[in-house]
Amino acid sequence: MATGNFVNTRDVQNERTTTSSLGDNVPKVFVSPQSGNDLDGFLGALARLYRLNVYGKSLLTRSAAFELRFIAVMLTIIFLFDFAAWSLFWDMVFYNGRLEFGFLTFLAFFLASLIALMIVIYERGFMVTDLSQLFRGLGTTVRLLSAITLRIVVIAVAAYITAQPVEIVTFRGQIENRIHETGIRREAVSRLRDLQKAEAASRLEGLTGTSQKKELDDADSVLKNVRQDEARLKGELWNAQKAEQGALASLKRAQAAYARSYNKQAAAARISAAAGRLETARQRVADASAQVEGHKTTVENAKTDRGAAIEKVEGLLNEAKGDATRVRDWLVQLRHEPFSLEVMRENRQGGDWTYRDEDYDLFQRQAVIDDMYHGRPPRWKDASDEDKTEIAQKFGFGESKEELDRRAIEAETFRKSYWAVFLVAFMLPLLVMAYKLLLPKAITDYYSVDMQNGKFLNGHG
Repeated sequence: MATGNFVNTRDVQNERTTTSSLGDNVPKVFVSPQSGNDLDGFLGALARLYRLNVYGKSLLTRSAAFELRFIAVMLTIIFLFDFAAWSLFWDMVFYNGRLEFGFLTFLAFFLASLIALMIVIYERGFMVTDLSQLFRGLGTTVRLLSAITLRIVVIAVAAYITAQPVEIVTFRGQIENRIHETGIRREAVSRLRDLQKAEAASRLEGLTGTSQKKELDDADSVLKNVRQDEARLKGELWNAQKAEQGALASLKRAQAAYARSYNKQAAAARISAAAGRLETARQRVADASAQVEGHKTTVENAKTDRGAAIEKVEGLLNEAKGDATRVRDWLVQLRHEPFSLEVMRENRQGGDWTYRDEDYDLFQRQAVIDDMYHGRPPRWKDASDEDKTEIAQKFGFGESKEELDRRAIEAETFRKSYWAVFLVAFMLPLLVMAYKLLLPKAITDYYSVDMQNGKFLNGHG
């Protein structure tokens, strides 16, 4: 009735036909499953490690033994992929989005091994599940379909999570370039304030409130007052000279009248008085002239002080113009530098302006991927529309229509690559599920509860 490891059901059916006529007192026939092949070799040991041979050698035909070995290989691939993906994930979490090797990497390996082991155990449980009961009863069907649906959801969620670090590694160059583009825009906004300040300081009105501007204003005021005093003294000199001329004319008239006068005494008195007024006038002229000459030194000193104040202001203006030029050169240099390159430029204080791309953590890098996925331009930090316009016009940081069109094309290409990476993470465990649904009859029979219980004969059980 049995040949090798297989039960000849036709012989059993013939026996049932013969014995059924003898009545109900004839004992029923129960057929026990036959023993099969051993899971030998390395792959067989791997299958035993995963406990895929849940029923031992019962119904373990040669074909079923081969399938168990292949299932073990698939579970190993799933474990290794999940271990690698989750190791990347935790390593990037611990090292702020960077892929590094250190002490925390061993912790990442430990956590990744736990998750990968849990996933493999889950996958193994699905593989050894008896799906032959599907659609044989409402309760069993609902239970199995719910398990299958939950498994698909778990696969999708796990694929999404594990795809993140893989995508970060895959698109590392594009991510670093976007980080650089964002970083130099933030630097441009920061330096724009320095540029605006320097440009304002390069104009005279921009120096209001500085000590140099105050010194110049004071020098202008002093020179103005000195010139007013000079004009007053010159006016007094001119008046004194006019009085001298009047006194001299009066003396000449008195002298001319003396010759014609009958009263010589009175005429002589007039001459004496005129001579006295002339002397007084000449003294006033001498005093006024001395004051004018003496004030020339004060005027020259005021001019010298004002000249020194002007030099200081001009030096400050030239310094501010130099600062503005240095800021412009700095921003132009940043605009044309390749990404991930440290750039330095000496400033007037003797220090360095240093720029380095910011270190993004895992979640910030995911935000960058999201921006590239949707074709968004690099982000600005604390920049108004006016700032963006000024920076775009002066240094070419803007987004022209051609640039936006190019980014849209790149975003479309990026989305295709993004989903390709996701599908790789999604398809590997999904293949296990598909493999389970498409298993050959030998392995389906091996995991069938009915077959293992001998319920493959109609009317017996």
